[in-house]
Amino acid sequence: MTFYFEPTGVLAERVQPTSGPRRQEYVHRCALAVFEEVCHLADECDTFTLEELAARGRLPSSQAAVALRFLHEHGLVEKVHSRRCRRTEDSIHLSAMTCWHAARAGATCWHAAPSGATCWRAAQESATRWVGEGRP
Repeated sequence: MTFYFEPTGVLAERVQPTSGPRRQEYVHRCALAVFEEVCHLADECDTFTLEELAARGRLPSSQAAVALRFLHEHGLVEKVHSRRCRRTEDSIHLSAMTCWHAARAGATCWHAAPSGATCWRAAQESATRWVGEGRP
């Protein structure tokens, strides 16, 4: 699986199946609104599954799955049992949005921060680059 951002700003995940009848690459997508809602829903629960988050927020499960995998890859959620997950911070929304925007800006170097957020340094570097370019 490979995450990237499409020109429209949508988070996309490229998947290359290794088995089964369908071995062609395909793409899953997640809109920012769905990503934010997944983060808010995760912040409200001690533990959760993908299905619980999608049902509570009435979200498309494929988009919620992309959001959850992105959060897991960036260390903001972890599995505690089979499909059940938990947050690695008291509130992941701010860290998750920092990771989203840093990744969208092209930051590729993820480092652990003192608070535990994995994309803190990349986000700082992106913010510094934006200020230097005159961006808000």
